[in-house]
Amino acid sequence: MNTIYQALVALTETSPGLFQAYKDDLYEIDRDILENEVVDGDIWLWVLKECGTWMTRLMHQRDVLDAIRSVSSPKERWFVIECAHGQTGKVTEIQRADVEAWRAEAIARERRRPTPRPQRRKYIADCVAEITEIPVPWHRDLIAVAGELAVGSAIHLVLAKATLEIRDARGKRLRTLVSPTYFANPVTYRLTRTSAQGHATIEPIVKAEAVAA
Repeated sequence: MNTIYQALVALTETSPGLFQAYKDDLYEIDRDILENEVVDGDIWLWVLKECGTWMTRLMHQRDVLDAIRSVSSPKERWFVIECAHGQTGKVTEIQRADVEAWRAEAIARERRRPTPRPQRRKYIADCVAEITEIPVPWHRDLIAVAGELAVGSAIHLVLAKATLEIRDARGKRLRTLVSPTYFANPVTYRLTRTSAQGHATIEPIVKAEAVAA
């Protein structure tokens, strides 16, 4: 059985006048999503454009869907992807007027899940938010710094006394944030960017791993 990715590639080869540029949208971004983010039971929207593609999960959030609609053109082809196990599933071409019905179906399927949908990876903002020691007013600055990282690169977040030092992987101090919060037990976290779409991991690192400034 072909994978979803193989089915999408085949569609680009049978759609004259479409997919003329920005081919990394499919070959890198969409492929990354299919390999690392989709789960069984998901419904995703995939739009084949004159230049590139759009891909977004059909759920409650409407901002991305509204953005796609606002710049769509009559030449585009719209598809829904019903995901199954092992990167397989069903790809169905739809009329753009049908997308709301498919979105409603996606929401209904989520409600029928016996357990919460597994989150295969997290965004930078999610990683920052899960570290309760980091004061909320610092989140925006941390997210901005991490957003400049290349995929595979990392920063160290050193919380000690009343400061948070942002350091690069070599220990160079990039920025120091001061807070009225006092950190009685110093701790260091490593935040690593894992995708071009802003996904990341965060983990505490032991003292032996930390590099001095």
